Amino acid sequence: KLHEAWVEGNFVRFFKIARTEATALQCCVLSRCFRMIRRFALGVIEYGYKRSKLPLKSIENQLGLGNLSAAIDFCAHYGVDMDADRQNALFQLPSPDTVDPP
Repeated sequence: KLHEAWVEGNFVRFFKIARTEATALQCCVLSRCFRMIRRFALGVIEYGYKRSKLPLKSIENQLGLGNLSAAIDFCAHYGVDMDADRQNALFQLPSPDTVDPP
């Protein structure tokens, strides 16, 4: 199921399966890939929400980040602008290379 979700490019489903159905061993193996998959997913989100905003809580849930602080850190690491109270990610027009598959 995880492979199928990845091949389909359905990162929301991928992280939902990883969170709810994957064994501990599978999660350990996959943890090496999570950053790459999340970066790709952020590029897709960024492309879809260009000139718009998205609640960081939604990014947290979609990317399986665990908590809002992790979502804030993740977005800050990749240069995503946030509003003053850090509740929303503010997306600009992305560069074309941000949605290339890893």
